Amino acid sequence: MAWQHKKAHLDQLIDLQYFLQDAKQIDALSSSQKVALAGTDIGTTVDEVDVAMKKHEAFEKLLTTQERKVMALQERGGQLMAQNHFESGVIAHRVGEVMQQRAKVQELCAARKQRLEDALHHAQFVRDVTEVSHRRRWLVTHFSLWRCWFNPGSVPVGFVFLSKYFSFHLSMSFCHCSTLHLSVNNPI
Repeated sequence: MAWQHKKAHLDQLIDLQYFLQDAKQIDALSSSQKVALAGTDIGTTVDEVDVAMKKHEAFEKLLTTQERKVMALQERGGQLMAQNHFESGVIAHRVGEVMQQRAKVQELCAARKQRLEDALHHAQFVRDVTEVSHRRRWLVTHFSLWRCWFNPGSVPVGFVFLSKYFSFHLSMSFCHCSTLHLSVNNPI
């Protein structure tokens, strides 16, 4: 009888050691993920932010696959406590700590995703404003050239005048469409 009691105690010690080892691995994983999520390398251009978003999506997929380990640990802890393990208090405490760490990782992951989305919108806006600014400068330059070309006292002959006029008109409509596109895509 004493031998069976001793064997049961040793079996519980082995189960506890495996459980604590798994919990320690998940804690180490959570700590490294928190450090990775705390990084500020988001990017400033649309391309840089797109690359950072793709990396973050891959990170989220990895996080999802690792949740199975966390659920298995939680399940194993529940089984040990259901068996009236002599260290049930320690097991419950470790399960709580691990779940708290994972919740923090999930929170940081969501916050980083939001920062990336905000950075993408900002980079797109800056890119669009820069493009409109360049087009505006181009139009001002070409409008002044067009004024020089169109002198009411000496109208250029036929095709040359019409081609310059239509080129200018096309440029004006293109700029208007770009400005309209910018205001529709990025409302103030």
